[in-house]
Amino acid sequence: MWISGRHIFLRGLDETDIDSHYVNWLNDPEVNIFMATRRFPTTRESLKNFYEKIKSDDQALVLAICLKADGRHIGNVKLDKIDWISRACEFGLVIGEKKIWGQGYGSEATYLITQHGFFQLNLRRITIFLAAENTGALRCYAKAGYQTEGRLREAVFLNGKYRDVVVMGQVRRDFQVRAEYEPQ
Repeated sequence: MWISGRHIFLRGLDETDIDSHYVNWLNDPEVNIFMATRRFPTTRESLKNFYEKIKSDDQALVLAICLKADGRHIGNVKLDKIDWISRACEFGLVIGEKKIWGQGYGSEATYLITQHGFFQLNLRRITIFLAAENTGALRCYAKAGYQTEGRLREAVFLNGKYRDVVVMGQVRRDFQVRAEYEPQ
């Protein structure tokens, strides 16, 4: 375990994670509806190329989200486009295992990587861009301490029309320890 929470742990993504489950997540319309990757089918080869790219990217940290109960890989969380001078980055999350949606794993993963970003990577600010219709993610990120900071009107083409994008953010000085996500 690399970063441990109450119900999950985050670890480096490795080559064994590039399997049919992961490919299926990224091709599932319910999972990828709000993801940029939804526009093109994902293959095992394209996923391996992504993995090779992120391994050497010093401006991105992509971690596997795994259940503590059985070690199962259920999704990924990332800090991306890290600006080491401004100490800022963008955040992304996918929970691919639909059977466990709504159980708080997304909020816990968001909290854990945010804490890691602020206190291990010395980041100052983390920003999230998400479709305004993604109400589950809006709640998830708010539970982990993110605040809505703005709205970009008609900024993304989704399901046949232009949609608004909500900007959420958190700065280190506002980070609060949340006991419900801390290991027992």
